[in-house]
Amino acid sequence: MTDFSRITLAGGIKAAAPAFRHSPSVSPQPSPAHAAFAKMNEALANALDTTLFNANSASWDPAYVASDEDAAFGALLETARAAGDTRIVLASDRRLVFAARFISATLRLIDEGIRLDMLHFMSVNQPLLSPAEPGPTAQRADRLIAQTYDRLEALMNAVANDGAANDAFTPGAPTF
Repeated sequence: MTDFSRITLAGGIKAAAPAFRHSPSVSPQPSPAHAAFAKMNEALANALDTTLFNANSASWDPAYVASDEDAAFGALLETARAAGDTRIVLASDRRLVFAARFISATLRLIDEGIRLDMLHFMSVNQPLLSPAEPGPTAQRADRLIAQTYDRLEALMNAVANDGAANDAFTPGAPTF
């Protein structure tokens, strides 16, 4: 049985109207491109953490379990490729897929100088990828892209400085 409340329309006519019911607010499901880009962002954070851990001065200690950088980078490359190949559903997905393709290409570059140039190119040109439409989905995509670029820059700096960090303190090496 349905609950009805009585309302009065213009002219004094009484009509039945269904009672207002509160439904729990449901957060919208992210698009496949947004979910894939977020997964790539997490893989990027994992690769950054692994690189920083292995560059730690105490990582030579047997009590530390060495993290597998190759596995972390392999997972990062795979998720970046998958995010770049994701189906576009929303307008904001275009920017996510485009950024994922650039990140995937940047990670696959061998020459460190070219890789850093590509990273600079992506960071400087990010405002060109600003949303054409306002809204919470586009703003979330922008924040996610900005966070991903920050993590990518930190990862590239950690990789570039990895050799110098390990050479600075090596057990048994003479210190000057």
